[in-house]
Amino acid sequence: MARQNRKILRFIDKTPIGAIVIAGAVAAVAILWLALFQFVRYQESEAIANSASTNVNLAHTFNGHVLGVVSNVDLHSRILADEVARRGAGQVDLDAYRRKIAEAMPYVPQIGIIDASGHLAHASPPHERLYLGDDESFRAHLKADKGKLHISRPTPDRLTGKWWIEMSRRLNTPGGALAGVLVFLVDPDYFSRFSAAVPVGRNGVVQIVRNDGIITAVREGQNLAIGTDISRSPAFEQMAGRKAGFFISAGKLDGTRRILAFDTLDSYPLTVLVGTSVDEVLAPLRSRRPAYYAAAGAVSLLLLGSSLLAAWLVGKQRRTNDELAASQDNAQALLNENRRAMLDLQVAEERWKFALEGAGDGVWDWNVQTGTVFFSRHWKEMLGYAEEEIGNDPDEWERRVHPEDRQQALAKIEAHLEGETPAYASEHRVLCKDESWKWILDRGMVVSRDAGGRPLRMIGTHADITALKHAEADLRTLSRVVEQSPASILITDKAGNIEYVNPRFEELTGYSMREVVGRNPRILKSGMTPPAVYEQLWQTVTKGGTWHGELCNRNKNGEVFWESASISGLVDGQGRIVHFAAVKVDITERKQMEAEIRALNETLERRVAERTAELERANRELNAFTYSISHDLRAPVRSLNGFSSMLKESEADGLSPHGHELLGRILRNSRRMGDMIDDLLRLSRIGRGGLTVQRVDLDDLVADIVAEIAESYSRTEVALDRLHAVACDRGLVRQVFENLIGNAFKFSANGDAPRVEVGAKLADGEKVFYVRDNGVGFDMRYADQLFGVFQRLHNESEFPGTGVGLAIVKRIVERHGGRIWPQSAPNGPTTFNFTLGKPAQNA
Repeated sequence: MARQNRKILRFIDKTPIGAIVIAGAVAAVAILWLALFQFVRYQESEAIANSASTNVNLAHTFNGHVLGVVSNVDLHSRILADEVARRGAGQVDLDAYRRKIAEAMPYVPQIGIIDASGHLAHASPPHERLYLGDDESFRAHLKADKGKLHISRPTPDRLTGKWWIEMSRRLNTPGGALAGVLVFLVDPDYFSRFSAAVPVGRNGVVQIVRNDGIITAVREGQNLAIGTDISRSPAFEQMAGRKAGFFISAGKLDGTRRILAFDTLDSYPLTVLVGTSVDEVLAPLRSRRPAYYAAAGAVSLLLLGSSLLAAWLVGKQRRTNDELAASQDNAQALLNENRRAMLDLQVAEERWKFALEGAGDGVWDWNVQTGTVFFSRHWKEMLGYAEEEIGNDPDEWERRVHPEDRQQALAKIEAHLEGETPAYASEHRVLCKDESWKWILDRGMVVSRDAGGRPLRMIGTHADITALKHAEADLRTLSRVVEQSPASILITDKAGNIEYVNPRFEELTGYSMREVVGRNPRILKSGMTPPAVYEQLWQTVTKGGTWHGELCNRNKNGEVFWESASISGLVDGQGRIVHFAAVKVDITERKQMEAEIRALNETLERRVAERTAELERANRELNAFTYSISHDLRAPVRSLNGFSSMLKESEADGLSPHGHELLGRILRNSRRMGDMIDDLLRLSRIGRGGLTVQRVDLDDLVADIVAEIAESYSRTEVALDRLHAVACDRGLVRQVFENLIGNAFKFSANGDAPRVEVGAKLADGEKVFYVRDNGVGFDMRYADQLFGVFQRLHNESEFPGTGVGLAIVKRIVERHGGRIWPQSAPNGPTTFNFTLGKPAQNA
């Protein structure tokens, strides 16, 4: 192997093209790594630029909030200063004014007036007389300041060590001399709590900095930085002389490099500073670097190895290097353009407007020492009361708290008063004036304590959360419905990636939620659902419709199952689809039953067809047999009848009376036998022959039949109703009416006033024909026997006949697709009803 390598190297040394190939490969590797490093730097620059843009927006938004607070203090200090100038400091009720603004300005717990000698002359809440002539808030106003609001550097409380921001305004005598200083004490924790919601990461910072570099307020949890002077820091130098912008700098306190954005308040010497840690911004990118380097290393080895074995690829390699260089240039140009776009980005977001009254929440102010409490107008209106209907006693609140909630609410207040909790917060029900209950979120804090730590004053808010509680209950109910639903429920994002599945989905598919979240539902595909179904499904739901259909899927174990699915899009407030939801029911068992039913139906259809063919064959054979028997019997019966007639005529004189009687019986029975054979032949022909269907006027047909039969029954009254024309076999239907009308005349002839009626009527949308008589009638218990061959309900001696006529009628009616049924009673009227339906040509 070594000898082979030496040969290759000697060949390369002697061949210029080999050196070129190796040089090209080395150059390509170098360019590859250079491009990779630039790509990594580009990604980092892009991430930093995006973070800077976000921080600029956050700084501008926080600026709006801080500006609202300072402007409000400026406005109310100006109003109070005018009131002091008009009435005098001793005549102004600071307590009343502070309570008046408490709802709008919960961040101002104390107001004070320093007289011209530097002593605290008036304060709310009341405070001991102190000398404050050395404080910045007093010294800043020794010279005329044109009535501007001064914001002092934060100072710690002399007793508790808590930081305060003093915002002050000069008070003048009528001659313009210093009369004193009006001071509003602002709690920087108010800014800290709000800034805690600003998304800047674990090592991010949110600060309010005076224009002289003093940190005035910080994000919650960074109180140690309040009062720090950063005027000599690189970060402060970056902000000097600029209204807003961003930069990267290391923190003065912790050395952390951050992407910092700043925005200076209009008209006030404060700047909002928002920063995110560079390491936190770049952490996701840095986690991917090993994979990039490993891939680049593999490509490098591949290039170098290929250069030794394929020298003829040099030309192609050169083109590859040129393209890579061009890509590098394009990437650099894109990076430069992106940077310019980020630097030119203008903040377009509208300033947040904060409801300083706590969005309509009620406010309460409790003087713990005196036991009196102030309830704001909103507090009372929230419960349905007018201003004067609730007094200033804490019992007004306590007796309205729901008995089940009262103890825990009182316990939480007591715990806070004892200093066991940083704030008081309780959710409980409160009785309204109309006897209904409202859920209230009650929050408060002790704002002052005496030297012994005993609470003096507690302030809080009262928020109606009834709707929220109901929504939470509805949400819990809905969640239980989804979790306990017998249907499989699946929710995806708008790209179709699974975000949620309920327990029924896990049970049905065998996949847990952890296994499917982030994956596409196509993991369930069995290959048995046609692609056209999925195309139609996707077209329907992406257009805002709801798709209903059946899907054949496969579970984790490879077993196929069927689902009936309803899939639709879920839209946001602008009507844009943001999720897709599928509700699916397992129909595997139903599908199996359907398959079994189809197989059973196919078997039954085959067996019915076979049985029908057998019956038709047997019927044909029976008809043929009947015809054959009837035809073969006619000859001997005729001979018997003929010879009997001849014997009666030629030998009449030689026969005894008994012989005449016997010969008469032979003649009568032979004729009856002939009639029966004729009827059997007619019945046989009805079953054998086809129908000749035509339009037949039944009125004319029945009139002819009645006229012919009525000649033999002169006493019988006949009533004919309109029958109109129908499609039928004229000859066969004539035989139906002849038999039924003939029977009606025959069975009613012996009555006192025989009557026969023929007509038609509509019953349930079907035309029904009827023949009715007022004859002897019959018992309906034996009605089924009427249509059998040779079946009779009356003695032949009374009413002659063969017993085949009604069997012929039934056969003809059924050949026409109709039905026939009687209605009668012994010695009562008899009606035969029948329909002709749609005649079957070859039945």
